[in-house]
Amino acid sequence: MKMHPIVYLVSGATGKWFFKEIIIGIWELYIHGHLPSEFRILGLGRKIKLPDGRESVSLDDFKKLIEARLRELPEVKDQEEKLCAFLDQIYFYSGSNTDPLVWKREGGISDFLHNVVMPRRHNLVYIMSTPPTIAVRVLQAMQQSDILSRGQNLDNSKILCLEKPFGTSYEACNELFPAAWSVFGEGKVFAFDHYLPKSAILDLMRKRKEDVVLQQIYTRTLIQRIRILALECDTVTADRCGTYTDMVYGAAADMALGHLLPLAVQLALPFDALKSSASRELVQELGVNLLKNMQFTPVYWGQYTKGKIPRRGGSELSVDDFRTLGGDEVQGIPTFFAAKAIFEDGPLRGIPIEIETGKGLLRKHTEIVFDLGGKHGQQLRITLHKDESSGEVTRNRTTLGHVVRSSQLKSHSHLMDVTVFNDPRPKYTEYAKLLLSAMGGVWQDFSSPKVIRQMWKCFDPFGVQFLKDVEADLLRPDSQRKLLKLYPVGIERPDFCYPA
Repeated sequence: MKMHPIVYLVSGATGKWFFKEIIIGIWELYIHGHLPSEFRILGLGRKIKLPDGRESVSLDDFKKLIEARLRELPEVKDQEEKLCAFLDQIYFYSGSNTDPLVWKREGGISDFLHNVVMPRRHNLVYIMSTPPTIAVRVLQAMQQSDILSRGQNLDNSKILCLEKPFGTSYEACNELFPAAWSVFGEGKVFAFDHYLPKSAILDLMRKRKEDVVLQQIYTRTLIQRIRILALECDTVTADRCGTYTDMVYGAAADMALGHLLPLAVQLALPFDALKSSASRELVQELGVNLLKNMQFTPVYWGQYTKGKIPRRGGSELSVDDFRTLGGDEVQGIPTFFAAKAIFEDGPLRGIPIEIETGKGLLRKHTEIVFDLGGKHGQQLRITLHKDESSGEVTRNRTTLGHVVRSSQLKSHSHLMDVTVFNDPRPKYTEYAKLLLSAMGGVWQDFSSPKVIRQMWKCFDPFGVQFLKDVEADLLRPDSQRKLLKLYPVGIERPDFCYPA
């Protein structure tokens, strides 16, 4: 997008994700000079939840929450003037964004945006962070208004940033993207996956094209197994219960389907898809074909039990016991999930990719391990982790095994330990990177809607059977359960995970 005035319109601006990631991403673009001098942020939501439990629709309260969140960032203490200027650009509109009248009536969202927030011609970035069950209704309500057709909108400068989860099933996903395209156009809808722009993943994909050692690992079929582990601090507390109930599959849909299966597809793409000349259509076709010829098998599921987890600043946060067995209506939705995927085509043909992911753990930690075999158990390990218990970010570190030589590969005698490269560019969050890419139309940084729909199509049959198995498992005595594994909230990692 050109540096014309920009309005960030955010649905779900009173939710956890807005304060955790979205506002941080926009702030980073602002302080690094990626926003024009005229920009606005218009948050949409019903009511703002205040720390003392009260609810509010006040703009002042909305700004105070944003300010408190931004002040948690270490760099803000030297940016007081910029912080004040940033907060001055924030607006809030309270109402139900599934109601067409709220969008199109006099004084509604469209009027408020164009007459109060930004009367001048502008770009519009619509960030949609709403539960998957209402996403299509929000788009339909928006379409009935004139918010995208008013004269203040610059031509071809309206984009939709669509947050996961992308539907709750294949059928719902198949409805979501056409609804989004009908409002914004197919080339203006970007599906946000916050794992793909991580520095480690970008470095790994770049090295698949450029690094001789990694190319040898792929082309000489040295890989025997790939393991992807993703541990999260987040718990399924009351504010996320609705989303988890909507998703049905719990951690399986939130992490395995939302992040790790797309990552597995990236790892398994043929080399033709990595060429700079590869078209969007070719990459989508290759990804879809991989998924059409994939075996996907759920292995086990887990559920955390009562405990405590650290909170930023060192205090502790008690976790309600509504998730334990015999609890309430949402029991049986996994907070830990493990599965195995085997692609029957591409460079990783026949190689098992094991996925493990869970919630309510001490630290956020992701790692990808290539098991290369040999008598010494040679491995290639990529590690990403963020210590959320203290609020400190441990940045992704170094590059891939420069000490490794082809002769060592042949003898299978060297342990390659990969962390992530030192990027001289500003250390943006993944959300800031995605916003920049969406505004620049860089499609390579996003999950393909066709691939996402194919993932749901593959996942649904397994998911349905998996839920049946879960229900049967819940009826068995503790000692006879085959799939269920319990773990206390707040531990480093469950003992049933593969070792570090």
